[in-house]
Amino acid sequence: VVAMAAAGSKKPPWAPFACGAVAAIAELSLMQPLDVVKTRMHLQGLGVQTGDNFGSTWAAVQGIRQAEGTLGLWRGFVPGLCVVIPRRGFKFLFYDAFVGLLWKGEKGKAPFA
Repeated sequence: VVAMAAAGSKKPPWAPFACGAVAAIAELSLMQPLDVVKTRMHLQGLGVQTGDNFGSTWAAVQGIRQAEGTLGLWRGFVPGLCVVIPRRGFKFLFYDAFVGLLWKGEKGKAPFA
C-alpha cells in the first residue's frame, strides 16, 4: 500500500481496513501479556484461599510463566483478535472515508488528519 501511494497510484478500497487490522494485531501482540497479568491481579484477593496471590506485577509474570509456560501470558489472544481486528479495521476504514467526504483538498493537509 505504501509503495502504491509513493508511485502515485490509487490505493485499493480495503487498504485502510487492512492497515487497521495490522495495527490491531501489533497492539494486541504487545499488550496481551500485560492484560493477562492485570486481570489475574484483579481477580486475586487477600482472603482468597485458592487461586493466584501475587505480590507484584513481576511476581505475576513469573508465576504465570511457571504454571502455564510463556504462552500463558497470551491466553485469550485469539478471541481478542476477533474483537480488535474488526473494531480497528472499521475505525480506519470509516475515518478514511469521512476524511474524503469532509475534506476536498489533499488528505494529508486536512486539519483533522
